[in-house]
Amino acid sequence: PVDPNQSVDHNHTPAVGQPAPALYYRPLPETMPAQALGDLNYTFWGMIMANGGSPITEVAFELADNMLFRNSALLSAEMLAGSPNFSLTLRLEEDKRYYYRAVATNAVGSTRSSPKRLDTPASRKWWSDSSRSAGGWRTSSWFGTFRPHESGWVYHLKLGWVYAHPDGSGGLWLWFRDHRWMWTQSGVYPYFFKHQSASWHYLSGSRDGKPVFYEWKQSASNKLP
Repeated sequence: PVDPNQSVDHNHTPAVGQPAPALYYRPLPETMPAQALGDLNYTFWGMIMANGGSPITEVAFELADNMLFRNSALLSAEMLAGSPNFSLTLRLEEDKRYYYRAVATNAVGSTRSSPKRLDTPASRKWWSDSSRSAGGWRTSSWFGTFRPHESGWVYHLKLGWVYAHPDGSGGLWLWFRDHRWMWTQSGVYPYFFKHQSASWHYLSGSRDGKPVFYEWKQSASNKLP
């Protein structure tokens, strides 16, 4: 059987007493741990464990957001002068999981090393303490289940679409299409203070994807559509 990873010079017949033709193999790279530089900048490191008997012609890193490397990106790296190491520096996205592996190429072909995983941190948000589940959903011990978006909008299972703005003291100002700005916080929810009427309202549930509030008055409560 022929080893596809090796190359042999078949046009040369060695004379008696001379060494056999040289065998060349694909290189053997190794993925090293990535180095965090701050502000979501990372340096990826790789090492050439063996060049396969042929000069290295290219080094790179392959990055993906899944362990099968579907739709991956192959990014060129640079060899460190006088060293078997090579590197690549990138700025990554926050709060994201990456898989990466070193790639080295010589005249015979390319080899990919075993992958490593990297999780980037998320910047502090008002919902950072809530538990995370699949699909970007979050569950807060006081605010319930919701899905935040980088735009500031939130889809809440009881409130529907609302725009959330933290008040800096643990509370939230929420903008509703029908009720405009309303305020709540832990220990107050499901009660809301409505800015437009300077009155308190109680969240009783939802109907047709919209929240149902009762206006809270000292003498009686009136249901708001």
